[in-house]
Amino acid sequence: MVIKNLLLSEECAINYDATANLGEQKYNSIFFSQLTWNPQNIGTNCDKTLKEQLLHNLDNTCFADLSENEEFKNLKSRLKN
Repeated sequence: MVIKNLLLSEECAINYDATANLGEQKYNSIFFSQLTWNPQNIGTNCDKTLKEQLLHNLDNTCFADLSENEEFKNLKSRLKN
């Protein structure tokens, strides 16, 4: 279950990071179709991408039991690239 959720986190991080260079975007909701957002204007106190943050968090001791798991190793390898 942990690996499954980490893989979902990887997918979300990749998708979020892909929006970083987009300009102003319109919401696709019938309720918010007049609103826009710009990913370049999102404030953060971290200069890392979400992939980099996820990779850093995987070094936490709570994941120590997964350190020899092949899927976990592959995940870390993908996040490094």
